[in-house]
Amino acid sequence: MLRHFRIRLLLLSAAFPFFMAVSPIVRAQETENAPKDRIVLNNGQVVSSYVLQENFDKIEIDRDGDGKADEIIKPDDVSELAYGDAPMSFRRALLAFKLYRYEEALQEFEAASEEKGVRTFWFDQHVNFYIGECRRQLAQYDKMLLARAREAYEAVAEKFPDGRLAPDAIKGIGICLMQEGNYASAERQFSRLVARERYGPMWVMQGKLLVSKAMAHQGNTEEALSLCHEVKDAAAVAGWIDLVRDAKLCFGEAAVAGKQYTKAYETFVQIAEEADERDELTKARAYNGAGDALLGADRTREALLAYLRVRVLYFKVVEEQPRALFGAAKCFTVLRRANEARELVSLLEKEYPRSIWTAMAGKDLSD
Repeated sequence: MLRHFRIRLLLLSAAFPFFMAVSPIVRAQETENAPKDRIVLNNGQVVSSYVLQENFDKIEIDRDGDGKADEIIKPDDVSELAYGDAPMSFRRALLAFKLYRYEEALQEFEAASEEKGVRTFWFDQHVNFYIGECRRQLAQYDKMLLARAREAYEAVAEKFPDGRLAPDAIKGIGICLMQEGNYASAERQFSRLVARERYGPMWVMQGKLLVSKAMAHQGNTEEALSLCHEVKDAAAVAGWIDLVRDAKLCFGEAAVAGKQYTKAYETFVQIAEEADERDELTKARAYNGAGDALLGADRTREALLAYLRVRVLYFKVVEEQPRALFGAAKCFTVLRRANEARELVSLLEKEYPRSIWTAMAGKDLSD
């Protein structure tokens, strides 16, 4: 949920020469020349100060450098945050991660983990979290990395249970377990987000949606669909429009997992029709979902049109293109149009070599 905020917030360090120094900020020995942190609030105000703690519910700052917290800022009020003592290896790693160069990013993050003199309250959280993210991405080519990704996430969740990245780390553990096919264990991990109400109502509801996905893969379709409805209704009351959309998409995905293809297709079409014309991401996700439902229902030609619609009309939504290409290639395979299928797989390999859909195509659609 905070993925794009974290990347933007931390990459800011690399954009300002002011933050090139890597001197540590020790609470009891702060000096006037120590590198300060840069906090940008949602209202545009810029605060140059020392961050003492970065927790899920508060950011403690020290404005005068005496090592004592004299102000509390709510994380939701912060749009950008750059740590003054971020080492160069960490910045290089973040830039590589932003560019989807996960092997390079992983090497740099692992090198950064050996750096000394950096404040551990933020550094250990972020380094371990991003090591987990990189390993999880690379696990599509080496499944052995999933266990190691979980180890990195667990280091965050266990050492910093109140840290800003703790909920994301728990989510990461669950996603790894889902990718391993261990849906029961994944459900237990996601349930931790539901149980830890202190993370806030948004995380509780996000946790319920994740639980519903794990349930659907275990055959508990009706319970999963009911949970999606519950989240959708609660989000609507709270005015969280994005979460309402996510709950509807999750409902459709759960219905596909439970082989309720007609219900899934109707849900995805409704989402696409209700989405604002400018919201191309939602439309692309919905039409890809519709393709999955139609393909599951053996309506292969209609499914092909749904996937190609994403490819042609929503080509700007880069994150949904690999899924659309994979789906279309699978349709061509079912229709025994091998040449067209191979052409799309080649396009996948060329344009999205590190996508999980490319890895799946190599495994599932190979001759």
